[in-house]
Amino acid sequence: MSPSPATTGDPASVLDELTGAWRVIQATARAQAVAWHPVLAMGPTPLSFLEAAAPAFCGPRELARLRALTIPRGRQAFLQGRLAAKTALRAMLSRLEPAARFDPRRVEVGNGHLGRPLVHGTPGLGVSLSRCQGFAAAVAFPLDLPLGLDLERVRPQNVLALSDCIAPRELAMALLATPPEAHAGQQLTLVWCLKEALGKLLGCGLTTAPEVLAIASLGPVQNGLVAGYTHAAGYQGLAALSASMILALAAPGNVTLELDLGALIMV
Repeated sequence: MSPSPATTGDPASVLDELTGAWRVIQATARAQAVAWHPVLAMGPTPLSFLEAAAPAFCGPRELARLRALTIPRGRQAFLQGRLAAKTALRAMLSRLEPAARFDPRRVEVGNGHLGRPLVHGTPGLGVSLSRCQGFAAAVAFPLDLPLGLDLERVRPQNVLALSDCIAPRELAMALLATPPEAHAGQQLTLVWCLKEALGKLLGCGLTTAPEVLAIASLGPVQNGLVAGYTHAAGYQGLAALSASMILALAAPGNVTLELDLGALIMV
């Protein structure tokens, strides 16, 4: 894959070129008369390609932050996150304003309090993003109807650590709600992912105690699982499982989420 076209072409087409091989999951959310289609885009992209293309899809502040990052893993995570975020924002904007031209260099994603993404250049829109071992995911939304997203790798070595943060009742619900072939690592990661998605929606992340983000209910739905929250009754969670990854969204309770997660097949 050659990086040169992305660095010399029209910035408006850079996102198409960079994400052409990514798996894209369409998500539809409806509230009252409002309808929007956030896009969750994820997939590994070589660091050398991202760095060569960065001037075409990053703004001045993002490039300055990139220069301050010296560890390759950190540079890759940063660039993948910005690429995923701008892919989602462009899709969101194209549905709200079909005639609008999206220049990724003029739309910057910074970090607010506790690392919450802040979007500059698209008034009224926000984004939630997650990065995990070479994958990145993002979802865009109108600020008055926020979403929170988390993507987690299922790793057996995390079972003990996650067990300390998840109540037995929550694990029991996950055991009943997940398919018979699901194992403890998937079930624990599922609950953790749903908690973190809510934390991102609320802007607190996991800085609050895990019990504050407690799961009250968990049940299967088409293509995933739906969750209710004990101390955040006005919100809901929706998650999808693959053999090695969990993807979760948190949303206001008055939103009907319809997720096509058939593309969530990862190794």
